[in-house]
Amino acid sequence: MIAEYQFGSWLPDQSDYKNPGLEECKNAIPSPRGYHPALGLQATGDTISGEVLGAKEYERADGTSCIAVATTSDLYTVIGGTVTAAGLGFSLTTLSRFNFEPFGPSMYATCKEQGTYRLADMESDVSFTSAVPPRANAMGRVGDFLMVGNIVDIDASDQHYKLRWSPYNNPQGSWTPDIATQTGGVDLDRGQGQIVAISGGDYGLVFQQYGISRLTYSGGGSVFAKENFEKNRGCAAPLSVVRVGQYTYFLSHDGFSVTNGATVETISRGRIWSWFTENVNNAQIHLVNGAVDWPNRCVVWTFPSLGGITRDKQLYYNWETKDWSYVERQVDFFVAAKREDMTLEEVAAVYPDLDAMTISLDSTAFKASGRALSCFSGGELHTVDGSTLAACFDSGDIQPATGRRTFIDAVTPLIKEDTMTVKAAVGTREMMTTTPIYTAPAAQGPLGYCPVVADGRYSRIRITTDAGTIWDDAYGFQVNYQPGGVY
Repeated sequence: MIAEYQFGSWLPDQSDYKNPGLEECKNAIPSPRGYHPALGLQATGDTISGEVLGAKEYERADGTSCIAVATTSDLYTVIGGTVTAAGLGFSLTTLSRFNFEPFGPSMYATCKEQGTYRLADMESDVSFTSAVPPRANAMGRVGDFLMVGNIVDIDASDQHYKLRWSPYNNPQGSWTPDIATQTGGVDLDRGQGQIVAISGGDYGLVFQQYGISRLTYSGGGSVFAKENFEKNRGCAAPLSVVRVGQYTYFLSHDGFSVTNGATVETISRGRIWSWFTENVNNAQIHLVNGAVDWPNRCVVWTFPSLGGITRDKQLYYNWETKDWSYVERQVDFFVAAKREDMTLEEVAAVYPDLDAMTISLDSTAFKASGRALSCFSGGELHTVDGSTLAACFDSGDIQPATGRRTFIDAVTPLIKEDTMTVKAAVGTREMMTTTPIYTAPAAQGPLGYCPVVADGRYSRIRITTDAGTIWDDAYGFQVNYQPGGVY
């Protein structure tokens, strides 16, 4: 007898028995067609000094991709393979953070503990200099205003709950409140904690530790109308805030969440939240960094795993399918970076033996992309387009013959892969409280199935791929089974 099972969503928080999805989903990325492989990192040779505290990609008129990056020791630009340090000589820690925001021809960077700086002209400047806006822990552009929060105010006082905005369309002007220039500020509710992040756009979303407010330009004496639409849930990790169109995703104290500026929805509880809390280093929760992976239609967060300070795991959330997965690799900070077309000669420089390549020459990794995902890792800029990582899919417990023991002698992985190197193993147990014992991983034979010998009351299937294997569209598996007894 043959039974077919779809992988479904990764749901490690749900019951093992008849879990409608996967118990394990490592080094794969959810897509409308199931899952496709996560790729390793490819070094660019562009290096910086210090721990990354913030980064922002921008593009010049001629199409040149540029990156502004802040570390514990300096501000840098990475432009066309050239790294330029500002020579500012910081002595910051990873508890500090830099926010970047483009405004007009300039790129602004602010750190409350250090100062505010700018590239006066992104088209020509390569080094940051001091700027006018108050230094802050949060910054964003809202309409025609630059907005900062949790600031060292214009009177040099430390204001954790203060929100202030620039003169209309002029961040370099005077920030003294003036109705003529529409400059002003407002104090937010202290009971909702410090301001930690600002998500800009046509309207602003201001995240406190335990609340979220929406600011909409209204003009007049108040300038901005403020609505505190979430009074219980705020942001636990400032760098986790990611905006995708009208939706903003973030890490709160009780789960990963999304807001449309009017309501908040939790997207992780009952799915992967318990797994995350068991795997993250809670003492380093402030290091969680989010970004948009446009090609994969995912929001991705990198975080330090339990007991460490290195961001060595990433959570992927596909906003179209609502599915999750995770990847293991060191990513200190994600940043978007335009990728140019690679010539065959450039490919050969990276892969000297083209016949031994673990990635197809037709791969999108070699094609130009305005929304590629890059990252800093170990002090160097990397592209996320290396060879495939070793993937693992574990199903929940299944009983092909309901209520009876099952003998399984073949598993067919339903994955697009030509080299027949995908492996399968079967874990069995007699009671739901015992740990499954797995058979040795078996590779596919010439007919496409993996021969196994497994007998148990409860069975679960493990499908794995080796690093470097070219595969796609992982859908699920089939099992060939026979009932193994009356009970």
